[in-house]
Amino acid sequence: MTIFVLLPLSFFVFIFLILRNNGENGIRHAILSTSIIYGVSLTFITELFSIFRLITRGWISAAWASAFIIAGYVFIKYNKKARHPLNVTRIPRFLILLICLIAFIVAAVGLIALVAPPNTWDSMTYHMPRVMHWIQDHSVAHYPTSMTHQLFMPPWAEFAIMHFQILTDGDRLANCVQWFSMIGCIIGVSLIAKQLGAGLRGQIFASVIAASIPMGILQGSSTQNDYVVSFWLVCFVYFALRIKKTRTGLADFLQTGISLGLAILTKLTACFYALPFFFLLFWFLLKRFKSKSWKPLVLIIAIALVINMGHFSRNAALSRSLAYGTAAKQRVVNEIYGFQFLTSNIIRNAGLHLVMPAKRVRDKMNMAIKSLHGMLGIDMNDPRITLPQPVKYTGITRISFGEDNTGNPVHLALILLTLVFLMTSRSLKPKADGVAYAVVNLAAFVLICFTVKFDPYQGRYHLPLFVLMSALAGTVLAEISYKRIMNLIILICVFYSVPWVFRGNPRPLIGEKNIFNMPRIEQYFRTRIWLKDYYVEMASFVKSRHYSEIGLLAAKPWEYPLWVVLEEDHMQKIRIEYVGVDNISAKLCDTYPFKDFDPQAIVSFYDETAFEDKKIFNKNISYIQQWSSGPLKVFIRDRSQFPEK
Repeated sequence: MTIFVLLPLSFFVFIFLILRNNGENGIRHAILSTSIIYGVSLTFITELFSIFRLITRGWISAAWASAFIIAGYVFIKYNKKARHPLNVTRIPRFLILLICLIAFIVAAVGLIALVAPPNTWDSMTYHMPRVMHWIQDHSVAHYPTSMTHQLFMPPWAEFAIMHFQILTDGDRLANCVQWFSMIGCIIGVSLIAKQLGAGLRGQIFASVIAASIPMGILQGSSTQNDYVVSFWLVCFVYFALRIKKTRTGLADFLQTGISLGLAILTKLTACFYALPFFFLLFWFLLKRFKSKSWKPLVLIIAIALVINMGHFSRNAALSRSLAYGTAAKQRVVNEIYGFQFLTSNIIRNAGLHLVMPAKRVRDKMNMAIKSLHGMLGIDMNDPRITLPQPVKYTGITRISFGEDNTGNPVHLALILLTLVFLMTSRSLKPKADGVAYAVVNLAAFVLICFTVKFDPYQGRYHLPLFVLMSALAGTVLAEISYKRIMNLIILICVFYSVPWVFRGNPRPLIGEKNIFNMPRIEQYFRTRIWLKDYYVEMASFVKSRHYSEIGLLAAKPWEYPLWVVLEEDHMQKIRIEYVGVDNISAKLCDTYPFKDFDPQAIVSFYDETAFEDKKIFNKNISYIQQWSSGPLKVFIRDRSQFPEK
């Protein structure tokens, strides 16, 4: 790990100090504002340098060094003396206990993020491989690939990982992007709770609820993007609520637009969560600015679009679509609409969080779900509203510690309890604001169910909902007069989540094979451990021949570990490019720098029975199979036709 990574971190610290010492809104507000400045700065650096193919350690380091120097100069020359000494408020012992529990969860997740390598399924196939291709190409421009997710999916989380990867020359900090976002969400929901009328107790309750979400605990140490998009949505919602609550100026409008833009640039599900809040924001602006309300609205939309312009333009140039390629869009978007189909998706999506350990009870609940679908006249796995999966959806499952399919049953119950209290209690302070906030969050959930095909593994798509609703839950529960009962409920949330801290799969803290006693190379293969020996043997063969130009022939490859095993202890710089691409990105094979790629060896990744050829061709050059084991084969140039490169 190199010292270059201190440059962006120092920039963050200086910006925070400037905003904290010259602002009136406190430390938490300054942290969110600093994060927004950091996020848009990282986007600007990435997009600008990508145009000129300057994404290298030298140029990225120079960019962050310049930003650090400018921020340091502003801090030293224009910074006012701190006029906001830390307010020491007497905090009840129970709230201190809750803060300590939050710190424990955050620290444990951070330890996992630092020690464990990236090993999430999606990270192996597209999150991390796209980072490696960008670094290799010195640009975030699209490239030929058999895995088009690497191209069309929003890239901000991977932008951030790429900067860490370049500055540290490795993936030791790759998981920290989600971890930092987790911390930001815990801070941000307390501010949202404050906007909803919560006092100190309600704000801490909100943070505890957010910190203890099982899915969030697992996501906080991964290289996926669900916590990152949750954080930008938290920022967007917070600044949108500030527009209603305070006499905000241009800064809040700018931060609202930037947050929205960064959320969309991170994950498209942000659109579903942001749209209902956007209508609520429009109502706020209409009440405040009357006929001139369109001006700040246009500003916010324009900023969000500008931030996404680079990614949208790359997608449009390749597929004539801003977001997905046509095939991907047809795969994930519902093909039919109606009350019965929406009801099915709502039931099944909610059911992802209704885990039940007792088999007898679980079977009865699943029979009820099946009967309800029979009454609706549709199949539980109707392909028009369900993503195809190897295993059919059968209903509610047992408790899982896997990051792809864990549920949040206690937090779901807590949200439902909050809604009951909100609708039945007459004494709650944030009654109107709380109801409006609940409605827009539930509308976002319904919008996802209405638009997106059901997937048994999409429980993580709901993480922003659970995070945002934590603010309302904390606010409402803190107002209930039964203090001891509410305290007990909050403690149940925390202690229920502890097993996910220690036993989270695929990065457990304890157990026979945990992140401390399992070799790092094995941890990359944690979810497909049977592949490890094949990859290591293949890499040994390639290295023995001193090959550095590697072609990859695969439909859905387990790609990132290929980079890891080939680059480990290799004296030469490795270049890996896809060959035999037959999708929309194939046209890029004839563009720079891919048109001149002439691999010394081609690695194929296919099921043993699906690819039996002993000879393949690439650009009219024949390659002969020289090594094979399991799903991997290595082909080298046919020496009878061409001399080996």
